[in-house]
Amino acid sequence: MADILKTLLASPFEVILFVCGFFSFLLGVLPIKGKIDGLPLEGPFSPATRRLLWIFGAVLMLLATGLAVLKISPPPTPGPVTFTPSPTVTPSPTAGPSPTVTPTPTATPMPTPTGTPTPTPACRYDAYVTNEGRYPDPQEGPLVTGQQMIVEWTITNKSTCPWSTGLRWAFVGNKEIGAPPFLSIRGVGIGESVKIHERISAPSVPGHYEGWWQMKDPSGNPFGDRSRIEMTVQEPALPPSPPYCVNNALFLADLTYEDNPAQGIVPVVSPGQRIYKAWLLKNTGTCPWGEGYRLVYAGGAELAWESPYVPPTASGSKAVVLVTLFAPTAPGEYKMYWQMQDPSGNRFGDTIWVRIKVE
Repeated sequence: MADILKTLLASPFEVILFVCGFFSFLLGVLPIKGKIDGLPLEGPFSPATRRLLWIFGAVLMLLATGLAVLKISPPPTPGPVTFTPSPTVTPSPTAGPSPTVTPTPTATPMPTPTGTPTPTPACRYDAYVTNEGRYPDPQEGPLVTGQQMIVEWTITNKSTCPWSTGLRWAFVGNKEIGAPPFLSIRGVGIGESVKIHERISAPSVPGHYEGWWQMKDPSGNPFGDRSRIEMTVQEPALPPSPPYCVNNALFLADLTYEDNPAQGIVPVVSPGQRIYKAWLLKNTGTCPWGEGYRLVYAGGAELAWESPYVPPTASGSKAVVLVTLFAPTAPGEYKMYWQMQDPSGNRFGDTIWVRIKVE
């Protein structure tokens, strides 16, 4: 209170303001009554005016007092306002499952409507054996033990689907017959045919044997025609060679991979293809062809080859001689010559050949 009074008296403006207010307040609240020279004296102001005076005086005194208070405790000078962000309250980790982060959804393009694919029906497998050959044919007479022969088939795809992979031409029968368990077949369209050759051998023990070949699908289920084979096997029985016998051989026919360039017939094979070539010869000499008689290379293109075979053949009898060849990898036409040879290394008889075209 003392500080307010000191501040009020120290400022002339507040003093004048307070004094004016004080006297105005007194004029409004104190009536003037008395006598002068025996006459009654009344104030010069009406009651309403006096009420205004005391209100006005009170306001002036309060205003002077307020100004003095403001000088004692001036309001703080406002400075630049700085907005400090509230610290982010990080909740303490609690035991429990890790929160699942939900990725922001992205716009998924609407798929182009397509028709419902029609299910592909299962293939119905079928096969026809339209041609077959055996060289020599076991039905024409017994074979000798271990005799080599070539069998061939033409098989037509009668399935409702192409033959691509996993299909086999499988042998079922006596294991003593030296036949591979199966041959892989592929690349045959619906209605198309494929020609297959295979070299097999008769059992080494005399007896009667049989078996068959049939197609099998990729699951191993047999289907289509069977190709049956039966053979009777016996020990070879050649008469002894007469003294001073003569060796000779006559070519009768190409049994496999026949060629006739004059008629435009040249067998076409693939590079590296295995070729089972068989010829039919006749022993026109007086010497039987027994141990030591061979089929040998006699000139021409030197194709890779293996296992030439000549069966025991009596004088005047026919024989199927054969060899396994391998086509060159380079395209072109090739001709290779062969001839019979006796145990002394002398070649005799007709020269035979194989001609192929590699494409």
